[in-house]
Amino acid sequence: MKIVVIVLASTFVWAVAQADPSPEVRRLMNEPVSMLDWGLDQLQRSTQDTLNSKSQDLGFPPGQMYVGAGYDFAKNEIDITITTNLYARPQPKDVCRNLVNWLRDQLAPQAPATKKRFIFWGMLFQHSGFTNSQKSEQGLGDKLAKLVVVAAQVAPQVNTGKLVFCSGPLLGESVNFEE
Repeated sequence: MKIVVIVLASTFVWAVAQADPSPEVRRLMNEPVSMLDWGLDQLQRSTQDTLNSKSQDLGFPPGQMYVGAGYDFAKNEIDITITTNLYARPQPKDVCRNLVNWLRDQLAPQAPATKKRFIFWGMLFQHSGFTNSQKSEQGLGDKLAKLVVVAAQVAPQVNTGKLVFCSGPLLGESVNFEE
């Protein structure tokens, strides 16, 4: 009897170990991820981690601000946006402008380390195991930084249902507001 139980148990363990991925997992395993997708995900995660650790310095409790990163095909730009649904004090436009400038400082500081930051940018959009190219493109970070628009969405003090939205180029100083 013990031998039968041992044989059945080992057969069951072997069968589970030999199981193929489900059709859903197999489909996802066969979907390619572009370096743009990969880099945007890395950019979003890196910026969110920095924001989480510095949110109190910006006057917001941790976990109340969110970062999104995406590519706008029509404009050929990479958009990075901070969104918060907490009411901004004292002025939502000032808070929005401050968040855009904070993003600029984090992603493209005006210090001598700027060149290193752009190298880091290029690294976000590369992965040694998943590239078709045998060589990395020189100056990729510099080129990408010119395509980036940083933005913020902030709730006004009174709940009007509208968010204050502002944005500007990463490598610029202007901040534009959309009403």
